[in-house]
Amino acid sequence: MMARWTRCLAALLLAVMLCMTVGCGKKDSHTEEIIERGTLRILISPEYPPYCYWDADGNLVGADVELAKQLAALVSAEPEFVVKNFADLEQALIDGEGDIILSAYPVTETLQCTSLYVDEALYVLTAADNEDILTEQNLEGKIIGVQKDTQGDIYVTDMVSAKNVERYTYASEAAQALAEGKLEAIITDGLTAGYLLEQYPDRFRRVYIGENMQQFCAVLPEGSDLYAEVDSMISTVKSGEKVKDWVLEHTIAPAEPQDQTTENE
Repeated sequence: MMARWTRCLAALLLAVMLCMTVGCGKKDSHTEEIIERGTLRILISPEYPPYCYWDADGNLVGADVELAKQLAALVSAEPEFVVKNFADLEQALIDGEGDIILSAYPVTETLQCTSLYVDEALYVLTAADNEDILTEQNLEGKIIGVQKDTQGDIYVTDMVSAKNVERYTYASEAAQALAEGKLEAIITDGLTAGYLLEQYPDRFRRVYIGENMQQFCAVLPEGSDLYAEVDSMISTVKSGEKVKDWVLEHTIAPAEPQDQTTENE
């Protein structure tokens, strides 16, 4: 009997030692867990163009979606988008429902944030000869255009007593209306404002809106070994202006296809 108990005790001790050594089946790292699963689970809230939103066909699109694809490729995984309400993203990450938050997420001291991939202010664009709008305080009582559901839309809805707000699918459509004299101003992000100033040289003037910065980072679980690689890629993507290209893809209307019809002799 004693020998049987001795063998049982030895087997139990061996099991405990193995469990301590290999982690009882737990993956050695966050990265290995993702690679074995084959997907990078991206927590996202599609409420915020041009970064993350549903297009007219029900597809999840935006600059954050493009960045997510790049990050998934970093660990040879496919992006898996886990859609949540914005207010629930942090708790979902803590609960292990996703591997990373990538959803126009502002810097926070309570979570592990990467370097910023967006660090832009909001701007007013108005006609170059319009002396009635010199500061953001001059927007009161004006006809203003914005891209629907963007930060510019949120700002003008919450902070400005406009005469009227015209909402467009693309910021470039608002710019065209401004050029035609249908609007007195438009409000958009710094990346888009810079592009539109290049498209309308000498016709538009830019007015800085203070203290309305867009500063977005990716967020990973505390202690994730994937952090350094993600942070490095985000820095590379930002410096290479890929983020700018992705943003403009969703603020500037696609060019109309040219007529390829040729005359038959």
